[in-house]
Amino acid sequence: MPGRQYREGVAECGRCGVPHANVSFHEDGSQVTADDCPDLVRDILAAYAAVDGHASPLGMRRVICPRPPARPGAKAWIVDRRTTAGRAWTERLILTSFIELDLCDGGLLRVVEEPCGDGEFSWGLAITAAGHAHLAWTAERTEAP
Repeated sequence: MPGRQYREGVAECGRCGVPHANVSFHEDGSQVTADDCPDLVRDILAAYAAVDGHASPLGMRRVICPRPPARPGAKAWIVDRRTTAGRAWTERLILTSFIELDLCDGGLLRVVEEPCGDGEFSWGLAITAAGHAHLAWTAERTEAP
């Protein structure tokens, strides 16, 4: 009898077309990059473009990765990661962290070392001119028939 194959992933990769066993790596061992998740890149850049100035990555994750509906009963604030919605939320949250760093390396986001969010966070991220251009280019491609 063959062993049970456990797949952690639920979201399909833009490059592979299948969910990964590891959220941040492809099945061949290469790391997931911003080029592999164009929809997530668009969502991240759009969220930072909507902010005037810079924002904390932690605060922006609430916008980019909305929590799944609360479960009924006690401890409703805890996300049930046994469900498909809970696993998908967790994957998106982890991928957002990796992709934000990738976008900083690519020059689409930049680190601003000034307090943001009512002084709660000592630094934040802001979209660059290249990020605005990439967002506009992506919007043109999605609107074209």
